Amino acid sequence: MKNFVFISPNYPANYWQFCRALKEQGFRVLGIGDAPRDSLDQQLLEQLSDYQQVSAIDCFEEMQAAVARYVDAYGPVDWLESNNEYWLGQDARLRSAFHLESGFQQEDLPTIRSKSLMKPIYQQAGIPVARYHVVDDFKHCAAFAAEVGYPVVVKPDNGHGITDACKLKNDAELEAFLKRWDPATPYLMEEFVRGEVNAYDAIIDENGDFHRAARGREHHLRRGGNAGCRRGDLAKHSGCVWPSGGVLRVPVALLAPRCAVSDL
Repeated sequence: MKNFVFISPNYPANYWQFCRALKEQGFRVLGIGDAPRDSLDQQLLEQLSDYQQVSAIDCFEEMQAAVARYVDAYGPVDWLESNNEYWLGQDARLRSAFHLESGFQQEDLPTIRSKSLMKPIYQQAGIPVARYHVVDDFKHCAAFAAEVGYPVVVKPDNGHGITDACKLKNDAELEAFLKRWDPATPYLMEEFVRGEVNAYDAIIDENGDFHRAARGREHHLRRGGNAGCRRGDLAKHSGCVWPSGGVLRVPVALLAPRCAVSDL
């Protein structure tokens, strides 16, 4: 029997269904999470062969030790996955530690996490991208803003969802942003594109065959000219908080399909 280590199988709540499908396909599903075992939904517990609680999923040493215990108890791990963008890096690091060739490896991460590295790949495939500039200083950023026109959007080059993204409408806001920006965190400045976001998601098997597909359209709302989302959807599906200042901070990249950013 193949072993599948599922990181945080209880969050989001519907992830128990992934565990059920894996079990139905003959996998031994081994969970690791920060929630107490007695807090897990019964539907999830019925799919898991075992579960370990750690104090913090972000702690690599704890996670490594938990996976090692599973190896000792059940044999080599075949798959390890959180199915969560927030933990992409740690998932890859754990795969490397246990010599797992399934899933993304550490060397794969730059082009799937860094927006500035993604764009050339899209362009090579003939897909247009928003013009951008890697944030450096006022002179060069202002020159880019003058070229594409205000407003511009600034966001972390390596980020998830729309965390810490904001819209700048003039040179004064650009200067204010640069004063509070920490150069240790690379940021990207992009031209502001008005339009409608459409998403197409599909489940594809190892042969490249489609099994299920879904298309979503993200509608635009505005909040004070700064940011736009269906706040009820966010509260319901991701538990994120909208503080003052017009910047939406999301703990993990789990935005509802109907939630979209228009004017950041």
